[in-house]
Amino acid sequence: YMFFVRAVDESGQESPIAECHHETSEATMLPEMHSPAPFTGGQVALLGGAIRLQVLEDLQRLLPFASGEKEKTGNLIWDRNARTLRLRAAREETLGFVFQLSRGTAETFPLTRFIPEPWSHPKNALNAVPSFYRVWFSRTERPGGHVNWAADALLPLTNGVLDVRQPDNRIPNAVHHYVFGELHIPDSAAPGKYVARWLFADTAGATDAVNVVL
Repeated sequence: YMFFVRAVDESGQESPIAECHHETSEATMLPEMHSPAPFTGGQVALLGGAIRLQVLEDLQRLLPFASGEKEKTGNLIWDRNARTLRLRAAREETLGFVFQLSRGTAETFPLTRFIPEPWSHPKNALNAVPSFYRVWFSRTERPGGHVNWAADALLPLTNGVLDVRQPDNRIPNAVHHYVFGELHIPDSAAPGKYVARWLFADTAGATDAVNVVL
């Protein structure tokens, strides 16, 4: 391909013609990419069924009063059948994920403490402690009476405890409550497979756990 350029100044003087050439390469066939299969989604019971848990990807829309069918869709991080959160990360990467907690058999949603246990590895230690933030919602109405819920996950849990009865939570009776999790992988992390358990505890001392594989 070629094109020509000539500049003209204010007095009408013309420059020599500049000739420009460009050659393109042959078409390249990219390899076919296969999308990974999601895990089986859905909730698991915690604390004797008092609450039910599933883990969502951080870009998934959060709704406090969502219907049950759509929430059974699987994703690439929550392996419901193995009660396992499966994560992949590079060094200096920060991962995000969302715990969806729904009231089960309990009459009121119980105070729930998040307790991450240390990572285990045959040789290496990993100094990566997750941070947890409560998600409150604000309600706005659009023309036509449509209701929109905006999720806000700016404030960390106090002492690792989710208390939906705090005064600034406008919908303590929501179907679903959410906790945003954040995990930063330090530059010093050695490559490998790390395993941990993250515990959930109520005020009576009962605990339950999910597995985490990084």
